[in-house]
Amino acid sequence: MNVTGLTNGSSYGFAVKAYVNGAWTGVASSDIVYVSPKGADKPFITSAEAGDRSVKLTWSGVDSAERYGVYYYIGGKWSFAGYTTELTYEVSGLANGSRYGFAVKAYVNGAWTAVTSADMVYAQPAGSTVTSDKPVITKAEAGDGCVYLEWTAVEGADRYAVYSYINGTWTFQCYTDAIGINIENLANGIKYGFAVKAYVNGSWTAVTSADIVYAKPAAEAA
Repeated sequence: MNVTGLTNGSSYGFAVKAYVNGAWTGVASSDIVYVSPKGADKPFITSAEAGDRSVKLTWSGVDSAERYGVYYYIGGKWSFAGYTTELTYEVSGLANGSRYGFAVKAYVNGAWTAVTSADMVYAQPAGSTVTSDKPVITKAEAGDGCVYLEWTAVEGADRYAVYSYINGTWTFQCYTDAIGINIENLANGIKYGFAVKAYVNGSWTAVTSADIVYAKPAAEAA
């Protein structure tokens, strides 16, 4: 079971008893296991919502963080977007149709948290056009064991197929005629890739690596 409502940084002892033949088993000091709950040690992007020349990011908080630094990545180069004390930031001035990577650092106890490739989330800004020649994922919002996706519509599409990607393997998730869906039964803490195909004029649109958007489900903080 998951014990919630604890205080981060405090040491708790835990023990378990079994009820057998009308009585509870005993507990000795050697049976106690100690652990200290702690908050996230670095920010985790939970949502990347693409707009017109912009992407709005949301991430998990880090205990004692003074501020956050937001960065984006394109063409092999990192650029600084800005500082904020909030848990959301809209990166503007981007190019529609280009795929950007995003990462967030927290300034805690006089130092910035590190960023690895596993922390990056990708999104592709899109203009105000309603349709495109293939689906472009504009939103990937991570939840507890799930990720909510939205994408651009394709004119004449009969339906859409949604896929997830992990450890080199694609998994078909579902068909839908909507342009948004919640993908459930995912593992928290695992980074998934997502792609969407459209069935138009008797065939499915193609998917390239540039079409994949990543998100990592996470349990809600207690």
